[in-house]
Amino acid sequence: MIQPFNHIIVVFRNDDISALSDADHERQVAAIFERYGMPQTLGIIPLCAADSTHNPKGKRLAPLGTNQRIVSFLQDYAERSGSEIALHGYRHQANQFSRPWRKEYFEFRGLSLEEQEERILMGTEIISQTLDVIPQTFIPSWNWLDLNTLFACKKNGYKIVSAGFFTPVLDGLVSFGANCDIERFPSFLRQVKGSKSRVFLCVSYHSGKIRREWEFELLKKAVSLVSESPEYEVVTIGEAVSRFPNEIRSLNEAGKNIASQETTFEPVRGRAMIYRKVFSFLPQAKNLNSSYKKAKESYYQGMYDEVRNQSMTIDRESKNLISMSRLIASLIGLFSSILFFLLILWITPVNQMLSWVMTFLILIVFWTGIWWYATSNETKKEIRNAGALSLMTGGIGMIVFYVLRHFLN
Repeated sequence: MIQPFNHIIVVFRNDDISALSDADHERQVAAIFERYGMPQTLGIIPLCAADSTHNPKGKRLAPLGTNQRIVSFLQDYAERSGSEIALHGYRHQANQFSRPWRKEYFEFRGLSLEEQEERILMGTEIISQTLDVIPQTFIPSWNWLDLNTLFACKKNGYKIVSAGFFTPVLDGLVSFGANCDIERFPSFLRQVKGSKSRVFLCVSYHSGKIRREWEFELLKKAVSLVSESPEYEVVTIGEAVSRFPNEIRSLNEAGKNIASQETTFEPVRGRAMIYRKVFSFLPQAKNLNSSYKKAKESYYQGMYDEVRNQSMTIDRESKNLISMSRLIASLIGLFSSILFFLLILWITPVNQMLSWVMTFLILIVFWTGIWWYATSNETKKEIRNAGALSLMTGGIGMIVFYVLRHFLN
């Protein structure tokens, strides 16, 4: 019997299987897992965008049932291997809120609760009618979701959400997201091997992208590594949550301290994210980056409790960074107003209004550019706050300088 210590639970999450998939190719990939008797979690797109998944205006759709060969393969393979059928989006098509210039594509994020409920309901019905399976795990397209997505999942009877490192969950929902990929899996496996706690690795990959010989070899190596020791066990997402619900919840909470702040649901961390990049030279930013680095190292050693205990430290350091950065934002407005006021008065001494307009225009352009770069709503809110501080102090600086100049003259 496998002991709880040095026990490593591995999940292979295979996304993007749809009516556009090649059944022969999928059999070739599945054979690698069947050789070692290992199941997968299969993320199935029920109504795949046939033009381009990145094109929100694409009209051609491919219902899963139109490819009977892939349907037959999925039914036979899932039953034979014990693999799990999961709902992976609806169309897997970028919506109008996507940000292609940053390679950020959303299918659900930004949509109303009603729209998301309807899409998940229709996707579930297609899977149920086509594969005779009611999925319990929902995998959002490109791992992006929002709170409406979670409410929509719960409304449609889902028990599990699998996105990235961390997802805030509602009562009745459990999050077990991807925290590894095929390329880095061997390295992560070596790191966690000596852990004294149970470790969970959810490996995300796309069978449709396994095409070249070296890619097949990479997948074969990952699967064969797990077969080498009884301390490794490969299960599906559903089985992992069923067997280890509390530990999976702990894993998700630990993931909050290593997840990208651009995808965070935490207000303080979302607001601090932009300052970590713009004002990285500050001691407060360096302390925060150090805490995130330490959390990530502990996470990949399976020390989830230790990572969770860093939450208060990270929150405190985020607040410290926000306070100092807001002060700097105020000074930016003040000094830029004085600089541009002096410069433009020197060039056109009679056109004082132009100096005001130019100062505020440059500040607005500066902060708008940073706002445009941000993803998280909390980050955008903080940039608006910082921009407002800059404009306010800039305006005060202009008035003070104007009054002083008037009296000096």
